[in-house]
Order: sequence, then structure tokens, then C-alpha cells
Amino acid sequence: MRLDLNIGKLTGPYLQSEKEHDKSIQLEQLPAGALRIADLSFFSLKDFKALNADGIYWLSRVKSLCDVYDEDGKRWDLVSLLEKHCKDRMDMQICLGVRERVPCRLNFHLVKDRPLGISPLFVRRNDQITGLTHLLTLGLRVLTLIEIQVRRKLNMTGEQLSGLYEGQPSIQTARPTGVRLLKAFARFETTLTRVELENQCFWHITPLSSLQEQILSYLGLSTSIYICLIENSS
Repeated sequence: MRLDLNIGKLTGPYLQSEKEHDKSIQLEQLPAGALRIADLSFFSLKDFKALNADGIYWLSRVKSLCDVYDEDGKRWDLVSLLEKHCKDRMDMQICLGVRERVPCRLNFHLVKDRPLGISPLFVRRNDQITGLTHLLTLGLRVLTLIEIQVRRKLNMTGEQLSGLYEGQPSIQTARPTGVRLLKAFARFETTLTRVELENQCFWHITPLSSLQEQILSYLGLSTSIYICLIENSS
């Protein structure tokens, strides 16, 4: 299936003989900025490399026999990498394949777990399933864009962000994850408060921290989007 979020158009599903491989279907070319989600039937390092070159995001399971390289250039088989680094969750920049070296992120439990996870629930209609899937993929796409945009800005300026690691404010990084950026932003608990006094109503919003202002600037957003909360609530 193909869902165009710009106009709400749903294309597919496509039907074919059960004896034919899924990849035999000729799909339309995706535009830059699109998100491609496919199962292991469509796992192809060559295709992933082409998608990266075309500016298309992709989400796929990983074949267990596929070797990977970590950020230090060390080669791992997938099982050994997980045994070494993965506990409950894992989020790591890697390169897939010995020859192709396709840059991507290796995430475990990111879709099923917080902050984007959908807890098990019972739905009766297909449109409910479609809506929940829509929200999940949209949230994952926004999270990915936040991460890419901040890293791009840090790379352009040669700067590093500190204060992202709770309890370790001095640690700096030029490659923050989207999850860590959101957690750091939420940790300051920005609050909008309404006070009524003698028939008058006053609004107050917690000032943004320097880290929050930094993150917003790297995302190309003005701090006025928070100040406007007062104006919109009056």
C-alpha cells in the first residue's frame, strides 16, 4: 500500500498470485522525503543505498546474517552486536553490509516501546487500524526529521550539545538521537499557568532554558511558538 499524507490518497493493496514473490510487483517511484516501510521480502542493500541517494527514508527489519559496522568502523555480525550493546532497547548508527556500507540507524523497540509505541488495544473497524498506523508512522517520521535536522545543524556549525544526558550535564555530543532530544526538552517541564485575581485573568509560562532554545534554533523554530501559547489562551 501507499499512503500520500499530503492529500490523504491511499493506493493499493496490490493483489497477485500466491506463487509470485512480493518483489515482482512494480511499484511507483517514491518522492524525496517519503517513508518506505517494508518487510524482509523487500530487504535489499542495493535498494536501501538507492533510497538514501534519493532522499527517501526507509524502515525495515534486518536479516540476521547481515554484517554491520559500528561508528568506529568495527565489523560485527548482528547477533554479537546485540549481545554486546543491547539490553532493553538499542539505538545506534551503523553501516549495513560488507561491500555496500549503507548508513542507517539500528533501532530495537523504538516502534513498539515509548515514546512512540501503541499499547495493545482492541479495535473493531479497519479505519481505526489505519488511523493508528497513520499516527505511528507520522510520529516516527517526525522523530527522525528532528534527529536529522539537529545533527545537520551541529555538523554545519561544528558545535556539540551538552545537557542531554540526565545526571551527566557535562557530556557533549554532535550526534544526539531524536528520543534523547525530546527527553531533554520535556525534562524542564514547561508549564502554562492561569491566575485569576479580582476579575482579572493572568497567564504565565515557564521561561525556556538555554538548552531548549538551542534545540529550537537547530530545528529552525522560533521561541515565539511558546510565547504565543499565552496569546492563544487569552
